[in-house]
This record gives sequence, structure tokens and C-alpha cells, in this order.
Amino acid sequence: MKIKQMLRIFAIIITHILLPLGIGYMLLLGIYMTYNAFKDIEDLANRSDVNDLDTLKVQEKQIEASDNADDKKFVEPAKSLEEQFDGLYKSLNVLPLPISLSQVEYYDSELSKLFTKIPKTLIPAFKFIYDDEHDSYDKDNVWVAKMSGYRSLKIVIIRAYFQSGQDVLFLCTFLNNAVVDYLTIYSVGDWEYDGGFGVAETSFLIKNNYEILVKRAHYPNPADRENELDVRQDIYIINDDGKFVKK
Repeated sequence: MKIKQMLRIFAIIITHILLPLGIGYMLLLGIYMTYNAFKDIEDLANRSDVNDLDTLKVQEKQIEASDNADDKKFVEPAKSLEEQFDGLYKSLNVLPLPISLSQVEYYDSELSKLFTKIPKTLIPAFKFIYDDEHDSYDKDNVWVAKMSGYRSLKIVIIRAYFQSGQDVLFLCTFLNNAVVDYLTIYSVGDWEYDGGFGVAETSFLIKNNYEILVKRAHYPNPADRENELDVRQDIYIINDDGKFVKK
């Protein structure tokens, strides 16, 4: 603004004083050229500021795009079977002690409802279900519930189903989230004898002190459990290594 005011004053002086004397024309031309030069310099500076601002915005967008690309590249590493089991174990319902077959024999019993379905990706953690020997199990239909802690072990009951639909129960010990040992505590199957066909059944009772009574018997008439043959009862305890041993 000051430059323009000075130029106006010079123009008035030239027009009213110097122009009549014949020398104002040249001075007026010089002032005009000077004014245009200053104006060009001011416009150039303004354009430079705008360009710098645009350049800065472009750089900021490039940095932001790079950060987003880095975020998309980051993939959380897959969890190990031990980590997956630990997460599942913490979420499981606890079965009370003492506990016997009669409390969980039927899938719709109160305690049976406490079982949680095992994700198929975690089935390999239960090697005794996943190996070739037990290939007849339905890997999409395996359930688990935990017992109260025992020493440094994690103890669970696994309910697995054969392809036929018949279920079986395993008592299983884990140490450092890896399976240590398992014990079949419930199973039922056909039994053939001289007089025909009956049932072979394994049942259990787990006491408060983790004494495990496993009973194996044959029943000529499945509907008559009072008439049992070849009865065998074993008591198991869990040793310091997490193994089931006969008492």
C-alpha cells in the first residue's frame, strides 16, 4: 500500500509540475515500469508461497499413504496351539467335584451343557483324538469342560463323538498348555458272547482328591444294568508328571 501511495504522489507532482516543463513524460514512464516491476515481484512471491503450500500438502499425503500401507502390511502372527489352548482353557466352564458318569451321561443334562465346542483348528492339540488310531471321530463335534486346578496341571474332560454318533469321554492332563496324558473314562460298545450280543461299558467316578475310579463291565441285556459280568474296577491317581497311574 505504501508503494502505491508514493507512486500516486509522484504522479501528481509530475502531472501538475514536471509535465508542463516537458520532462514529466520520461519520469512517468520510468515510474510506470518501476510499478510493474514491483508488482511482478509481489505476484511471483505469492505464487511461490502457494506452490510451497501445495508441495507440503502433497508430501503430507504421501507420508500418510505410506503409513497406511505399512499398517496394511502388518499381519498378526498366527498363535501356536499352546497359546490357542490357553485362551480356550481360560474361557471354559468348571465341572464340580466329585463327578460321575450319571451326571454327564446324557448330552442334555445340566453338567453336559457346561461343555464348550472345541474349534477345529485346535483339535491337533488333542493328539489322541487327531491321530490315525482315532480317525473315526467326528472332528467337528468335540467338546471340552475343565476341572478345578490340580498342582501345576490343567485338567479337562473331553467329549468326542464317533461318526456313528456314539460319544466317549476322556480325562486329560495338560502341562504348559501341552497334553501330557489321557484316560478313557466313558465308552460303550457292542459285546458278543455265547448267548448273543450285549454291551461293554466303561464308567467313572472322580473324587475331590482326584482319585479316579474307572469301572469296566459287560451287560448281556443293555436295559438291565443290574446284571453285569466281568466287572473290573481300577483306581487311578495323577502323579507329579501329570500321568495317570494305577493306585
